[in-house]
Amino acid sequence: MRATPVTALAFVVSLGLTAAAGRAAERVEHVITFDGVQVRVPPRLTGALDRPAAEPGREDYADTLPVAPGGALAFAPGRGRVNPSFVERGFVVEAFWAVKIGTPEGRFVAAHFHPKDLATGFEAQHWGYRHELHGVHIRALDGRPFRLKSVRYRVTRNRELKDRSQSIEGFSNFNVNVLIGTRFDPRLSIRTQLTAFPVGPPLGNDPSLPFLPLPIVGFEGVSELFIASSASVDLDDIILVAAPAREEEGTPEAAEPGGEAPQEERR
Repeated sequence: MRATPVTALAFVVSLGLTAAAGRAAERVEHVITFDGVQVRVPPRLTGALDRPAAEPGREDYADTLPVAPGGALAFAPGRGRVNPSFVERGFVVEAFWAVKIGTPEGRFVAAHFHPKDLATGFEAQHWGYRHELHGVHIRALDGRPFRLKSVRYRVTRNRELKDRSQSIEGFSNFNVNVLIGTRFDPRLSIRTQLTAFPVGPPLGNDPSLPFLPLPIVGFEGVSELFIASSASVDLDDIILVAAPAREEEGTPEAAEPGGEAPQEERR
């Protein structure tokens, strides 16, 4: 049957509305605020160390081989939430900690947030040693792809370890960088895996200092993200763009078994 002009017009309009609805769904913003989140701490892996043993300020660690099951990737984020994590806006945010980066002994170790319960409402990443990296890993609870739009940041002087206002190997403390990537293997170099976004020098540890917006481009249609920094940086309000979370997701974090209480950081 030959379509009339009115029928054809209605068909075109319906196509336009469907496409517009699809685009609108993809433009929904999901903001990771870190506010009032419930951090889930998993049970410890048998035989696992928090971090390699070393004298303060040294990096010639006493151990040479990973001791946790799974070797270098035993504590890799995104593998069953083996590190402290929380769920917000349908996204899983998990802490990660890597040591001896860029060497054959590079590996993930048991991570934690800063502070461990995120009571401050933001993640206060800090520098530890030249070949270490703290950060957060983000993925959608239902696996849907997303885009990273922006983060808010504040460059500090390492309020947790006040005598270590420094940068990791290969970066300058005069120009700190937020580091972002879609994959990270601690046995490989940082610059070959993470994109550096300059955010300037440390400003201090005054809690009244403002957070600044950092627009991000180049991370669209991704399934996971690693976000870290070359020195000490507070992170807040990570804006992700994706389709709405499915209603049947509910609040899975409430149904999961609770983990043990976090232990004090070994330094």
